[in-house]
Amino acid sequence: MQPSVDLLCKLLSNVVDHPSEPKFRQVKRENKRVKELLTCNANGEKLMSIVGFTLIDYHEEYPDVKLSKAEHLYRLGPGIDVSYIKGVKLEL
Repeated sequence: MQPSVDLLCKLLSNVVDHPSEPKFRQVKRENKRVKELLTCNANGEKLMSIVGFTLIDYHEEYPDVKLSKAEHLYRLGPGIDVSYIKGVKLEL
C-alpha cells in the first residue's frame, strides 16, 4: 500500500508546487505507474476519488481530437484548491 500512497502524494505535490498549470491536475488512467499502483484495483480507484480526482473520458471531453486508443483521465476539478490538497497530503 505504501508505494500507492507515495505515488498519490507525488501527484498531489505536483499540484501544490504548480497550482496554475492544468497538466498537473490530471493524470492518464493508462499511465504505467498509475495503473500499476492506483487503478489496478477498486481500492486504488476509491482512493483517487476520495482525494478529489474524477475519471473523465477524453473522447467525450475533446470529441474533435483523434487518439489511437481510448484515453481516460483522472482530473482534479477547479473547485479543489491547494489548501485542501495540502491537508489531504498530511492525512496520507
